[in-house]
Order: sequence, then C-alpha cells, then structure tokens
Amino acid sequence: MGVSATCYSGPYIKAKIELKKTPYDVNACPKVECRNYRKDSSSVKFCDSCGSEITKQTRTKMSPTVDWWDLTEKMHEALSVRQNDSAPKDFNLYVPNHGRGQKRKHSFSPDYTDYFFLESVEPEAEIAWFKEMFADEIKAVEEAYGSDKVTIGWGIISYLS
Repeated sequence: MGVSATCYSGPYIKAKIELKKTPYDVNACPKVECRNYRKDSSSVKFCDSCGSEITKQTRTKMSPTVDWWDLTEKMHEALSVRQNDSAPKDFNLYVPNHGRGQKRKHSFSPDYTDYFFLESVEPEAEIAWFKEMFADEIKAVEEAYGSDKVTIGWGIISYLS
C-alpha cells in the first residue's frame, strides 16, 4: 500500500467541528495511591502492583459531535472528507467524490502539471454548479453540523491518500 499526494482545486464545504464529552468504560485499578491507578488493565483480574481487584470505570473523552464517516456513508459517498494528520482539527472539508461531468478550462495534478494559471478559473460558476449538483448533500451537512457552522468556498486543497 502506498501513499499518494493529491491536490484538489474546486468547490468545497467547510464544516466547523464541535466537540462533546463522550463516556467510555475501562477496566483499571481503583486505588488512588497505586501506580497502576486508572491504567487500562483489561487483560487481568487483579492489579499486579497492589493486588486490588480490577474494576470497570467510566471515563470521558472529547469527540466530534458529527461522525464524518457515517455522514459520508449516508450521502452514498457523493462527497468525501479531505484530512491530513497535519490539517487543522477544527473543521472538515467535504469535496466531490466523482468527476464533474463538465469540461473545465483548467486541470491540475501534482504528478503531471508543473503549473497552471488561475486566470482560467471561474470560482463563482463552479460554486453554483456545486450547489446545484450537491444540494441534497449540502443540506445533509448543514443538518448535521448546523447551518451556521457550514460554508461553501472554492480553493486548492492538498492531501495524502
């Protein structure tokens, strides 16, 4: 399995990520003074440090209010999320997951294009096409995140796949 550097140019949806506290259970030593306190010990019944019985404990973690994977599945993957480990963690970018079905005046691929000029780009026309072509998907993203947290723009997005 390899990694490909890809560059997308065109309309996108930017959805602001909100976090919520999510409870989850672990099995751990319950003694505060023990060196294994709160360490996950799912594979044993007793603490190897103090001998206390391992108990189930509920903890919380911060997780996004919207599961982008489930959302893209509900949209039959018409849009996909572009993420990198180095990307900002406060928003998701949704881009089309299939061809435009229309001829563009420009094309860009980091593997085959040394440069391209933005003079040929018509962002307003591409955004209008995007809003029409993906109206149902845009509505689904707005319902999931809240319409006040969703914007549509045009840009150049680099990512690894």
